Amino acid sequence: MVARLTGGLGKMATHSIVWARLLIDGKDNGVQPFMVQIRYRSFVYLFVYVYTSDLKTHKALPGVTVGDIGPKFGFAGVDNGFLKLDHVRIPRTDMLCRNTQVSKDGKVQTANRALSYGGMLAVRAGMVKKRNRNRNRNK
Repeated sequence: MVARLTGGLGKMATHSIVWARLLIDGKDNGVQPFMVQIRYRSFVYLFVYVYTSDLKTHKALPGVTVGDIGPKFGFAGVDNGFLKLDHVRIPRTDMLCRNTQVSKDGKVQTANRALSYGGMLAVRAGMVKKRNRNRNRNK
């Protein structure tokens, strides 16, 4: 997986939210969101670098390739970057579990997708109704 992303990923980000396939015992359980640590952590506190334990390099973790995508015309101060994950194992505790959860013994539990779909349709119907109301008001 290779992604071109924004928001400090190029040089500063230590974590990223990634949508990736949930593979358990060779079974594909669909694409799920995860919080993934991509670098050893260091941060600035009152203009002084503070490092967590002895990890002072801020280098990418094993299996993670991350970097800056280069200068951007008009946005030189923006730290956009790219991210590649190669066989990175993510703990189940780092999964952002809204509709799918993984138990300690590796069983996948999925929420009723019909309920999620029904909620999405209700929101979309409300957006269309509001747009039509505003369109009729402006005529």
